[in-house]
Amino acid sequence: IVNDAALPVIPHVKTTDVGQLAEKLGLQTIMDGNYLMGLAGNYQKYDSLVVEGPLNGIDIGVLRFMAGADVNNSDPTSGRLRYLNLYGAELKQDKVHPYQCHGPNDFIDADNQTGDYMFYFCDQRETVILPKSATYIQESCFEHATNLKRLVVGDKTTGYDDEITRYTNGLDELV
Repeated sequence: IVNDAALPVIPHVKTTDVGQLAEKLGLQTIMDGNYLMGLAGNYQKYDSLVVEGPLNGIDIGVLRFMAGADVNNSDPTSGRLRYLNLYGAELKQDKVHPYQCHGPNDFIDADNQTGDYMFYFCDQRETVILPKSATYIQESCFEHATNLKRLVVGDKTTGYDDEITRYTNGLDELV
């Protein structure tokens, strides 16, 4: 028997509108117009996170910082987010706020689809549970996510690009 006090508590955040994730986590986005340039606050304290609600490019940029890659050329950050559960999240089309990991044109192109290079070089991630509403996984979504071991997709995912996990060290589990 395990005492409940010994079990880790995974932070759970629910957004009601796009662009709220940083605020809900007690963090501050550093913006230059529509571009996320940085993230202020103790985002390093998160190693696990469950997110529900709508997400846009700014929110994805926040998740990138938390997982070890910034939004400018995917330079390393001190983020250490290993477990990310987005099952109850909704990816919303956003052609205004790029998450900018691979270039200035990286956007969420359509509702319920991951963006190209969305978690590029997010090498702290070990487990990602994609939104249950996600229908398509775009090009190189997890490229260079070298520590990714488990990827969970929902039953609404009907397609994916052929290079979604290029340059990872190999998945142990794809569900």
